[in-house]
Amino acid sequence: MSAKLKMSIIRVLLEKGEDPTIEDKRGNCPLQLFIKWNTISLDMIDDYWRLLRLYLQKLESKHGRKSIDKIYGNGNACLHTAIVFAEQTTVQMLLKSGADINLMNKKHDSALILVTELKSKNPKKYEKISHTVISFLKGKEDVSIRSPRIGRKMIEEEEDFIET
Repeated sequence: MSAKLKMSIIRVLLEKGEDPTIEDKRGNCPLQLFIKWNTISLDMIDDYWRLLRLYLQKLESKHGRKSIDKIYGNGNACLHTAIVFAEQTTVQMLLKSGADINLMNKKHDSALILVTELKSKNPKKYEKISHTVISFLKGKEDVSIRSPRIGRKMIEEEEDFIET
């Protein structure tokens, strides 16, 4: 099944009132499954942004504003999953929509710590995600970093990479 068809199915289910926090037997919500099973190609970006907006609207209307930070049965929030799978578009949308970069998953890793650790293990794969997170942090004054050592080190490492 193609990614476009899966997006269409998710959109129809959301439009018909399906709960966006429903989980499969492994504790994944629909957005996490989509992130895990698909790569968002350039020709899909606009449709994917619309689907993400619809998903987040339905999530908020059914479960409230902080539901974007729900930790699912798999131990992660959607932001953690998007970071692990290096899904740039999803990370950007979740951060812009208010996902908490400091939220701890069940392993007690925040999204900020997770991206730092993943980038140290695989710099090429996580370079863009790291850049997105750092840009977000630099542009948002009220973000607190729970691990100042890691957070500051990450910002300093990215200083030359970020265009000002």
